[in-house]
Amino acid sequence: MVSDHLRHGFGFAFTPHKRPKVDGEVTYGDTSFSIEYIQKNWTDWKVIDYIVNCADPYQSLVYLQPV
Repeated sequence: MVSDHLRHGFGFAFTPHKRPKVDGEVTYGDTSFSIEYIQKNWTDWKVIDYIVNCADPYQSLVYLQPV
């Protein structure tokens, strides 16, 4: 995932899990993206806040509000 982030400017990375495809699509995996990616690409939403999930420090909670 690090190489995906480096290639895409730390914006977005996805690593699929080895599971059967559904209608030809990978439907499950690990996704990582930056707050900047959300702000740039999810233009119908405004990032209000974000925090590290205390139950799992590898996940963050992002609070969004419709624009």
